[in-house]
Amino acid sequence: MWVDAGCRGEFVCDGVEKVNCPTDSEGGGRHECKCKPGIKPASGGGHASHGSVIPQVWMRPTSDGGAAVVLHNPHDDAAADITVSFADIPKVGWSATSTAAVRDLWAHAAAGSATGKYTAKAVPAHGSAFIKLTKA
Repeated sequence: MWVDAGCRGEFVCDGVEKVNCPTDSEGGGRHECKCKPGIKPASGGGHASHGSVIPQVWMRPTSDGGAAVVLHNPHDDAAADITVSFADIPKVGWSATSTAAVRDLWAHAAAGSATGKYTAKAVPAHGSAFIKLTKA
């Protein structure tokens, strides 16, 4: 995750709450915030040191009791299916049996409903799916 233009971000990462990501900490410009300690990108970017690709799922609760989720595919040349488990979304109290309405925020369209998890299909290489979940 990165922040820019004087913004700051606070995220939940691998169950650790309040991962702080301030920008301009070193005099300006984009500031990259590392999420997963122990995972080092290879020279191609987006790859773990053992060569596998690790999809990224960024999520946060919204003021209406739902959640905003970004599912990112860092792979260099292949589309990927990426899943968010509802039980992993912080501060909403959802479980594997929770049902949510899904809205595709890029397409500005409803994307049906899902129970327990949602899978974004065929997210392109270096692409992202951006969804809004609302408990049904």
